[in-house]
Amino acid sequence: MQIMLNPNLDLAALAQAYKARNRIQIRDLLQPIPAEDLHKVLAQTTPWKLVYYDQGNVVALTSDELQALSPQDRAQRIAGVYSNARNNFGFIYQAFLMAENYAERRFPGHPLHSVLEFINSEPFLNIVRKVSGIDSITSADGQATLYVPGHFLNSHDDKIAGHKRRVAYVLNMSKNWNPDWGGLLQFYGPEKSVDQVFVPRFNSLSLFTVPQEHAVTAIAPYAPVGRFAITGWFVDP
Repeated sequence: MQIMLNPNLDLAALAQAYKARNRIQIRDLLQPIPAEDLHKVLAQTTPWKLVYYDQGNVVALTSDELQALSPQDRAQRIAGVYSNARNNFGFIYQAFLMAENYAERRFPGHPLHSVLEFINSEPFLNIVRKVSGIDSITSADGQATLYVPGHFLNSHDDKIAGHKRRVAYVLNMSKNWNPDWGGLLQFYGPEKSVDQVFVPRFNSLSLFTVPQEHAVTAIAPYAPVGRFAITGWFVDP
């Protein structure tokens, strides 16, 4: 799969807009045909894992492992995620761990390997450097994500000791997303006030400097489709 950037991006204007809040959503990042191809890969050929947060531990289950659980066990685990998330950090969604799978040479030939290489290419890195104003960025990690009804990511700021995360990114790949369905990238201000919201518009790239408190709001039970994205962080050496 060949991915090509939109050649008409005005990086100077985007950089100026980014300065206002250290965040931006860039529309029409990719050329139309590559964007459609990437959507098809996520919707049709990606082997997802269910990942969730369980009292300090990240659990990842393949579809086979999930099917092997009894219905009672599955229901109990999900109920535990919701219970813990009421007053603490929590998340649950489906993921394809792109950086991990690439490094460990899993799923040879899968198109998302070339997507990770593309995100780490100089043309892509240069866009992020110029828009964010952070010239020290050298690489990015990444995962593909799929949020379906009941999935969410509670508020957090992406800052972890020992990690050199500089700019977080979300490459949105959901078509015709209705904000009523949830899945919004929501930024917080003082006293948990909502400062800004990014709707996951198709073929848009959300960038924001780390740390910033944000969340992905829960997907509504009536959402007819899932929320596809590729997410991660651009990092220093």
